[in-house]
Amino acid sequence: MVTKIGVDTVLKAGFRQRVTPDRPLGRMTATFRFLLTGALALGWVPVACPPLRTMRELPA
Repeated sequence: MVTKIGVDTVLKAGFRQRVTPDRPLGRMTATFRFLLTGALALGWVPVACPPLRTMRELPA
């Protein structure tokens, strides 16, 4: 499963670079990196919230 995700990511990035014209290529790559990294960073917000950190049992 992990290998498929890695290969899929490389294929998608290669496709985006192939279909994007040369001039906006850097902006497109930077935008995707920013969005994907931002999404990863936002995923930590619910984990870092105090109610979840102090919770010892799952709610029913």
